[in-house]
Order: sequence, then C-alpha cells, then structure tokens
Amino acid sequence: MSIETTISTISCNGKIGFTIDDDNLKLDLKSILAYLKFDDIIIGMKLYDVSDSSNKCVYSFGFSPKKGKGLKNHISFYIIPRTRKNGKTVFFRIAANGKFQIHGIKTLDEIEEVAHIMVEKLNKFNKEYNIFDEPYSIDDDYKKINLRLELCKIMNLNVKIEFPFQLNRATLSNIIDTRYKTLVSYENDTPSVRIPYYEGKTPIAVLLVYRCGKVTITGVKSWNDIERTIKWFTDIVYKYRQEIELKEWEDDIPNEDEIEEKNKEDFVELLGGKELTALNDDIDIDELVRNALESESF
Repeated sequence: MSIETTISTISCNGKIGFTIDDDNLKLDLKSILAYLKFDDIIIGMKLYDVSDSSNKCVYSFGFSPKKGKGLKNHISFYIIPRTRKNGKTVFFRIAANGKFQIHGIKTLDEIEEVAHIMVEKLNKFNKEYNIFDEPYSIDDDYKKINLRLELCKIMNLNVKIEFPFQLNRATLSNIIDTRYKTLVSYENDTPSVRIPYYEGKTPIAVLLVYRCGKVTITGVKSWNDIERTIKWFTDIVYKYRQEIELKEWEDDIPNEDEIEEKNKEDFVELLGGKELTALNDDIDIDELVRNALESESF
C-alpha cells in the first residue's frame, strides 16, 4: 500500500523578543520599511498602517503582489529562503510587538530558517539605524538591544496524497457516513467531497477528496496529526477498495436532493437531537455545513 505524500504549504506563527524586559518596547515599522535594504533574500516589503481605516497597503517597495489584504500596523516581507532554488517567495508578516506569521513554507526546515533570517537581518540593521519607537529612539540606547527568536509554532499544515486509482466519491461518502458516523459535505462549487476527521469530539483535520484520487488534508497543526489522519483515511479506502474504486461505467455525481436531506438529518443528530429553529427549506445547507465543521463545539 504505497501512498505518495507531499507537503503543499505550512503556516506558522511566533514571537521575536527583545533582550530588555519592557512591555512598552515596540518596533518602528516605518523606519524598517524606509531603511532596510533589499538583497537576494528580502525582495519586497509592504506596510499596512494602523491609521488607514481602509485596510489597504500604505507603503510598498520592491516585489509586491497586488492581491490580498494585510493587517493594520504590520509590515510584510517577501523572502526567498537560502535553500530555495525555484525563486518562489515566503510571506513573513510582523507586528510592532514582535509577533509574526509565516505563510508559504514548503518544508519543516524552512520554518526556523525564515524566522532566523529575519532576526539576523533586524539585528544587523539595528546597529546602523534605530528600529525602535520612543523612548529607545534617542541617543544610542537602541544599540544595546538585541532581538531573539522566542517562539515559532505551526498554525496549519496542508498536505496532499494521491491514490493510484479513481475514487467514487458518492460511495466513499456513504461508507464514511453510515459506517463511521462522520458528517460528509459536498461543496457545490468545487469537485471535492469534504470529510472531517475527529478523534472523539476533537477535530483533527479536514480532507478534500477528488474523483481523480487526489486528496488534500488541511487544518492540521502537527506532523503526528497528519500521519494519523492519513492512516485513518487510507485504511478505509483500501478496506473498501472494491466498492470505492471508480469503474469506467460508473458516475459518482450524487443526487443534490438526497444530499440536502441527508445533511439536515445529520445536523440534527450531530447536535444531539436539538431543535434547530433556523433549519427550514430556505436555509443555505452548504453554509451550515461549513459553519458547523469550523465550530469548536464539534
């Protein structure tokens, strides 16, 4: 049983701390944006100013994709890790208090690499230009301050696996629904079936299953969670492969009316049989599915 596993993207968050204990110490984001030089690693920057109520970019230099919005009072860096050969960037966003997020990571090793790159760059930069707000923006007090990486942890892992055969999504969904008592939802605007994986009442991951045999696993916070999710799902697929493998003459497109009615029944059962006053013929079932799956109560 051979399954190809590929990390799609990793997102993480963390904190850059300072060598002095002062809760009022803040980074001067505008100074960083104005004076930090580009090189072959940092190729672009954006600043979303807290004073701009439109939540649009206020300052931008170098490489800067147009799409997407930023967070106010954050500076965003577009970085090419030293270990990357394809030239694709990683997105590093940091607030004045040192808290940061990293998106677009492809390997576990890149997480600390990117975080340490930023600590190294800011420390070096601080010896030439002050990067702190008042009162450390006067005299040479700022030169006594060093930055250090205090925390860096995974927020979300996205992984792709692929089976060597096509999947009958309707049959697969019915098996998981009826035999594993797991709520399955069909996305009308995508060709995937959405299957959540729980351990007890704790949500671990969401699997997006495609007819071609490809599966995207998202919402996971550790590699151990990934391994357990993959084992759970592949065990099901191979146990019922004779039923699940899509035959040439079969059609796996489910009946929309049956899906809607089944989802309503599942929600009542999932909520312990409680009456849902909002549950009527006019409700957006897809939205209800998404909201329920994202709710911590499940």
